[in-house]
Amino acid sequence: PCSAVSVCWMVPSPPAIASTFGGAAASACTARRSSSLVPVSRMGTPGAALRSASAASGQSLFRCACGLAMMASVDTGSFLQRLAAPLNIVLVNPLIPPNTGNVARLCAVTGSRLHLVAPLGFSLDDKHLRRAGLDYWDKVHAATWASFDELLETERPTSEQLHLFTGRTGERSRTLWQARFAPGDWLVLGEEAKGLPESILERFPERWVRVPMIADPTARSLNLSTCTGIAVYEALRQCGERAKPGA
Repeated sequence: PCSAVSVCWMVPSPPAIASTFGGAAASACTARRSSSLVPVSRMGTPGAALRSASAASGQSLFRCACGLAMMASVDTGSFLQRLAAPLNIVLVNPLIPPNTGNVARLCAVTGSRLHLVAPLGFSLDDKHLRRAGLDYWDKVHAATWASFDELLETERPTSEQLHLFTGRTGERSRTLWQARFAPGDWLVLGEEAKGLPESILERFPERWVRVPMIADPTARSLNLSTCTGIAVYEALRQCGERAKPGA
């Protein structure tokens, strides 16, 4: 039998989720993919603008109440356990706002960190980006970097922590099933049209990862957000297996 659930909630002021580090402050604001694309914005809280608009009509509070009510009726064993060190998801030069918004939502529900590498094909206050991310933006601790080199110099991931997703194959590349993931790893994906830049792939040829697809010329590629979701959940599965007693 179903029972009524009383829900109380508080809505805090959303934190800044996208900041530009180091020398990225000036360069990221002026970076452009091309003259026809919107420059990278330093706006820190795309979710804040959306929440402000939604709160006026009560939609944000309604979504929060519905979410808490659903959680109250679900066995806690159905939820993911947070990793000791969260996964880091890196999108290099993404072009399509809804794809990035969907990845932001993915990061929010998996406790992952989202990193964007400029130049972007949109500004962070793009309405399509915010619409795809909904109020999940406030839960994503994102950073926007002027370049992949700046990310490496600041965050200092080891080569073993990097997983570069590409449709290409090399002598030392791996499939998703062969890759080994651990908490704190960095999953790096490129833009929708061309994938990761050649300079990044050549720098880490032993860290290439390919998501398997059927051998059919018409099955050329996966959507960026779809590929990211597949990769993140396989990484989480492996991390969960390693955390089991006796593993």
